[in-house]
Amino acid sequence: MLGSPTTKQREIARLLRAVGMHHEAEQALRTDLRARFRRGRRRLRLRSVRWSRRLRRRVRA
Repeated sequence: MLGSPTTKQREIARLLRAVGMHHEAEQALRTDLRARFRRGRRRLRLRSVRWSRRLRRRVRA
């Protein structure tokens, strides 16, 4: 997995399972992890773009 779900997410998933909504419980845990992973990737990509621009400026000067 891409990371561990938060305590709050686990609690929500547990309650959903108790009610019999197993599929929804799985989705609740998965979707947030995906969102967090995407956010991290975007941040990394932005950082790499910034660095490449800085390097280009140094080369031209």
